Amino acid sequence: MSSLNNQIIRDIEFRSFEEIANYQEALLKNQIEFVMRNSKYYSKLCLKHSSPNLNEIPFTEKSHLSENNDSFLAVKRGEVAEICMTSGSTGNQVSIYLSKKDLNRLALNEKVTFERMGIGKGDIVQLMLTLDKQFMAGIAYYSGLLETDATILRIGPSSPEIQLLSLIKNNVTCLIAIPSAILKLINYAHEISFDLSSLALKKILCIGEPIYTKDLKFNLLSSKILQSLPVELFSTYASSEMQTAFTDCSSHHGLHINPSLIYVEVVDENGNQVKNREIGEVVVSPLGVEAMPLLRYKTEDICEFILEPCPCGRNTIRLGPVLGRKNQMLKLNGTTIFPTAIIQILNTDKSIEDFVIIATKDSFGLDNLHIHLKQTVSDLQYLAIIEKKLQSMLRVSISISTITEADINKIRGGLNSSKSIKFIDRRN
Repeated sequence: MSSLNNQIIRDIEFRSFEEIANYQEALLKNQIEFVMRNSKYYSKLCLKHSSPNLNEIPFTEKSHLSENNDSFLAVKRGEVAEICMTSGSTGNQVSIYLSKKDLNRLALNEKVTFERMGIGKGDIVQLMLTLDKQFMAGIAYYSGLLETDATILRIGPSSPEIQLLSLIKNNVTCLIAIPSAILKLINYAHEISFDLSSLALKKILCIGEPIYTKDLKFNLLSSKILQSLPVELFSTYASSEMQTAFTDCSSHHGLHINPSLIYVEVVDENGNQVKNREIGEVVVSPLGVEAMPLLRYKTEDICEFILEPCPCGRNTIRLGPVLGRKNQMLKLNGTTIFPTAIIQILNTDKSIEDFVIIATKDSFGLDNLHIHLKQTVSDLQYLAIIEKKLQSMLRVSISISTITEADINKIRGGLNSSKSIKFIDRRN
């Protein structure tokens, strides 16, 4: 790992907005030139320009990536060191190719994350996520931790009992986990009357699920965690395609980008950059990626764009929490809603073991939602309570029923994923 690169990443974050913009412009120019020389997809796409400006390059959609997967490869096959897969939450998994340089870059990104969190020598970090199944996040966090002086425990997505035993035995100071998994751990501790305040745990890096509301307050899920655990929560946002993470600082005023590693646009429906504190779709051009570089990749994630100094002193672009997927936005009785809002509420109810949300259209072309709960929630009176809870928090009425675990798996049939699929869109 290059200490010089790490120093540059740390220093540039505290420069002026103008200095950061100029720094990124130079990196972006080099990245575009590399991509045009080596990527079959982009060189064919931009035949008129040998080295186009970014705004002359069309957006890259998820469908482009899935339909032309190998055409994005910019190195020889023999130079590919790792093949990861996207989560496939939409049913279309994509191979993400990484060179040895890309793996080092991935580790550097997460090293910076841990430095922002104050994680280092003396910390014992428990990884509650998988390192197998071609899942990039596990590799990223593990390799990033190796670049720190912290001790690593690769527990993986084990049972709450195993997680708690490890926390106790090893005096774990930091967790990396999906928030809903932490909630299951808390519920288990309460069931056995274990005092969670006795743990050495101080910090949790939350992945995969948002922990903030739009106004950067803790949401229902994170509030539930903080009621039982006296810890500091940090948020992160990433995807396999961008090979980069946006992370919290100690001020908790939005997720910082790494200017050395990614160029970010947040665009409206017409593809124009939104203004400070406006909401739009996140578009990324990862910098320094070698094997599978992407330019102007539309993530479909809707976030707030923040371009103002952070209380921590950094002047990097920040993003608010992911409000939802652009293509998953729903209109129910005139109210705009994202499935993530429903998922967050259901994940906080310990009586609900599993669920799947189905979106359809009625005969008038209007959006409909139905929630299937695993059959352990069989009390009709309790179903009514859940319905009222959703209605009061979301201001919309959603129908709910219970079905067997086998039926839930049948609904999810064929959609293999490293994540449990909670939302299925059948509107098309």
